[in-house]
Amino acid sequence: MSASPGSTASTAPRPIDISYQDYRRNRRRRDWVICALILSLLAIFLEGVTHICASSFFDPMPDLATSLAYGLVVATLWFNERVLADDPPRFIQRLGQKRATAVAIAATVVSLIVAAMAAFMFIPLLPFALFLLMMVIGVLLLVPLLDTILLIIQLRTLLALWRTDQTAVPDGAVPTAVSRTNSRRLVVGTSIISAAAVFWLVARPTLIGQYTAQGLRAPDASFEQKRAFRVLRFLKGEGTLLDLAYKRNPPYWVCLGYNAVDRGFWPWNGYNWDGDGFPTSFSKDSDKARRTYFLLTGTPFESEPRPTSLIRQGGLFGGPDDVAVEETGGYVVGRPVPDLSLAQSEMHATADPRSETAKYEWTMTFRNDSSQPQEARADVLLPHGGVGHAVSLWINGVEQQARFGSPQKVRAAYQEIAVVQRRDPLLVTMPAPDHLLVQCFPVPAKGEMKIKIGITAPLRWQTSNSGESGLIFDLPAFGPVNFGVQRNSVYHALLHTNGSGSLGSLTLKGDDLFNPPHLGVGSNSERRSPSIGDRLAPGVVRDTDLLSYPTQPVDLTIVLDASAGVEHLRDSIDKELISVKRSLPKGSRLRFCDTANYHRVTLWRDTDSAQLYLYGRLASSRFKGGTDPAAALAYALKVARRESKNPSAIIFLHAASPINVSDLAEVRKELRSRPDNGPALVGVQLAPRAQDAVMMDLAGFDRVYARRALPGDSGAIAEAVRFACQSAVSGAVTSTANAKQPLGGHTPAVGGVLIEPAVAVTSANRGTAWARLAQATQTMAGWYESNTLADPKALDLRIEAGRPAAKARLVTPLSSAVVLETKEQYKKAGLDEEENASEGDKDAKPKTDNISASPEPGSLLLFGIGLAAAARVWCRRRRL
Repeated sequence: MSASPGSTASTAPRPIDISYQDYRRNRRRRDWVICALILSLLAIFLEGVTHICASSFFDPMPDLATSLAYGLVVATLWFNERVLADDPPRFIQRLGQKRATAVAIAATVVSLIVAAMAAFMFIPLLPFALFLLMMVIGVLLLVPLLDTILLIIQLRTLLALWRTDQTAVPDGAVPTAVSRTNSRRLVVGTSIISAAAVFWLVARPTLIGQYTAQGLRAPDASFEQKRAFRVLRFLKGEGTLLDLAYKRNPPYWVCLGYNAVDRGFWPWNGYNWDGDGFPTSFSKDSDKARRTYFLLTGTPFESEPRPTSLIRQGGLFGGPDDVAVEETGGYVVGRPVPDLSLAQSEMHATADPRSETAKYEWTMTFRNDSSQPQEARADVLLPHGGVGHAVSLWINGVEQQARFGSPQKVRAAYQEIAVVQRRDPLLVTMPAPDHLLVQCFPVPAKGEMKIKIGITAPLRWQTSNSGESGLIFDLPAFGPVNFGVQRNSVYHALLHTNGSGSLGSLTLKGDDLFNPPHLGVGSNSERRSPSIGDRLAPGVVRDTDLLSYPTQPVDLTIVLDASAGVEHLRDSIDKELISVKRSLPKGSRLRFCDTANYHRVTLWRDTDSAQLYLYGRLASSRFKGGTDPAAALAYALKVARRESKNPSAIIFLHAASPINVSDLAEVRKELRSRPDNGPALVGVQLAPRAQDAVMMDLAGFDRVYARRALPGDSGAIAEAVRFACQSAVSGAVTSTANAKQPLGGHTPAVGGVLIEPAVAVTSANRGTAWARLAQATQTMAGWYESNTLADPKALDLRIEAGRPAAKARLVTPLSSAVVLETKEQYKKAGLDEEENASEGDKDAKPKTDNISASPEPGSLLLFGIGLAAAARVWCRRRRL
C-alpha cells in the first residue's frame, strides 16, 4: 500500500545542498552582518540626532516612509539570519520554513533597493570616506555599500533555500504545479512591492524635483507653470517648495531631479552644491519659492509649520530647522515658533454708551517651553478706529509702564536691547490703522513673560435682522501670531458699562481670540438709532449715519480673491452680495471680477440671474492654489477711473495675502493718479489668522481702508459695502469734515462722529476715551498727509504730528511704545521722562531750561571737602 502524498512529504528525506550548508555555517558572514547592524543603527541615530548630512548636503530621512525603509533594511538583515540559522527561532518554526523564506526573499528585494538607493546617494562621498576610515564618520559613509553587499549574499542563500524547499516533495505532478504557483506568487508580490518602493522613494521625489524647478523658473500664470502645478498637486509635492522657502535642504532624489533639468542625472547633482561652497543654489531660490508656494497652495509659507524630519532637527550642530533668530526685532509677525504659546489671557473692557466709546485692558502671558529664549510677536486687530493708549510689562514681578516716542527712536531702542543685549523690552507699534504689532523678547527658556495692552475704540452701530439697531461691543482679536494658541484653552473677558453695571463675563476658547463674538451694549439714551446732529459729549457731534446706504447712486467693483482660502466662504459671500445688489440706490452699478480672470470685468445687470451668475463666476476659478491680487487691483482701479459715471469704490474680498507675493507698484501708481478724484479702495479680510499684507502695504494712501469680516460675522460684508459706498460719496461731497476730523479715523468717519479737536484736548477732557480718539485722529490725518509729500517736508510733518500723540501716550503710526529695564537704558535711547513728556520725538531738541538736577552723594562729599579746604585756606590768609 502506498502512502498518501501528504505523508510521503513528511517522511521523505530532504535533499542536501552542500554549497548551501557550507554557506549557512559561515561564521564570518554572520560577524559582518552583526557589524552592519550596529553601524546601520549608529548611522540612523547619528543623523537623526545631529542632522549633519541634512544641514550640509541633502536630507536622507525626509519623512516617515523613508525612515521606515531604512529600518526595514536593518530588520531584514537580522530576520534573514534568523531564517538561515541552524536552529531557527520558535516564531519562524510556527510560521513555517517555506513561508518564512518567502517573506525573507520579498523583504530582501525591497531592502536591497533601499540599500542600493542609499549607496548611490553616497557615491560622491566615497573618496572622502577612504581618508576618514580612522574616524567613525568615515566608516558610516560605507554603511550603505556594506548593507547592499550583505543583502545580495543573503538573497542568493535564500533563493537556494527556496529551491531546496520546493524539491522536498518527491511527487512530480501536483507538487510541481504548487511549486510554480508559489513561485509565481512570490515573484508577482515582490515585483509589486518593489515597484511601489521605487516609485515612492526614487521616481516620485525625482519628478517632484523636476517639476518644482519648472514651476519656479516659469513665468507666473504661464502654461508651463500651470502644468507643473498640476503634477505637483497630483504627487503631493508641495513640501519641497516649503523646504526651499525655509532654506532647508530637500531629500537627495528631489535635489537630483531639481538639478537634472540643467545638469543631468549624475550622482553628485543630488547634492546641495554648485562648486562655490555653501550656501548653494537652493538657498538662493528661497524668495521665489515662498512666492511660488502660495501660488501652488493658496497658503502663505509663514503660516505653515517649519518642515521637520522624523526626528526633530536641531541636535548637536544646530541643524537647518532651528528657529531663525534673524527675525527677532523684525517688522512682521513672521514664522511660527515651536514651543512658544499663550499661557493666559484676560481682558477687562468698559463701554460708555453716551460717548459711544470703549476701553480695553488685555493682559497676556506667554510661555516658552524650549531651551532658548524666544520673541513673541502678534498682530492685534483693533476695533475699527481703535488706538493703543497704555502698554506695560512685568519685570521681576513688578509692572513697568512704557515710554512713548517716535517709531524710529522706539524701535532702535528695542533692537539695541532685544537683539544686541538680549534683555527684556516690549515694543508696540501701529504699522497700519486698526493693527498693533506687539513684540516682546526674550520670553525666557522654560519661563513666562507677562504684558498688558490698553486699547480705546469707538462702539459700532449695527442693524439686526429684525430691523432694530443698537450699539455693538467689538473685542480686539488676534491676527497672525508666531506662537501657539491651544484650541481648548480657556480665557476670560470681563465686560462693564459706565453707569449700567456689569455686562457679565465671557469664557473664550482659543479660536475665539481670532474670531471673537460681538455683544450688544444697552444704551442709557432713549434713542435706538443714530441721528445726524446728536451730541454725544462736549465737542462731539454725529455727522453720518452708517446704518444706511447713501441716497445718491454709486459705482462699486467687487474684486474677489480666487485663492483656495476663499472656497469655503463661497455661500456666505454669495448671499451677502445678492442682498447688497438689492440695497444699492437706484442708478448704481456693480461690477464683478476675480483675481484669476481680472481682465474680464463684467457689469452685473439687473436682468442677470444673481444666484446662477455668482455661482458660475466663483466656480470658474476652481479655487486651486493662490492668485496674486496686484494685477486685478490695478486693472480694477484703472477701469473704475475710466468708466465710472458715479462716485466709485473698489471692494477687495480676500483671505490670506502674503507679503512676498504681490508687487504693488502698478496699484500705487493708480492710487497716486488723481487721488482726489479716484475710487476708494476697501479691503475686507475674510479669514482669521491670515495676513492682510496687501492692504497694510497700501494703508498709507488716503481713501484706502482695511476691514475684516470673520466667519460667523453676519452682515459684515454688507456693512463693509455700506462703508465703501460712504467712502465713495465722501470724496465727492463737501461737508464739515474739511473743518473737523471724524472720531476714530479719517474720512469717512468710522463711528460716523465728528469731534472738535480744540475742545477734546483741553486738560479737563484729556483723559477721556473720546479725547484720545480725537488726538489719534489728528495724528492719523497728519500721517496720511505726510504720505503724499516728499522728504524733508514729510519728515517735518510727521515729527510735528507725532509729538502730541507721544505726549498723550498713544500708539499711532507716528508714535510707538517701548518698555525697557532701567532708567539708564531709557536715557541712552533718548526716552527719559523729561524728554518724553515734553517732546516725544527723536528729532526734537531736548529742553535745557529750568532743569534741576539732584547731585549724587559722591558729588556732595567732594563738594563738602572742597568747601572745607577753601575755608581753611581763607582762615590762614586772615591770620597772616
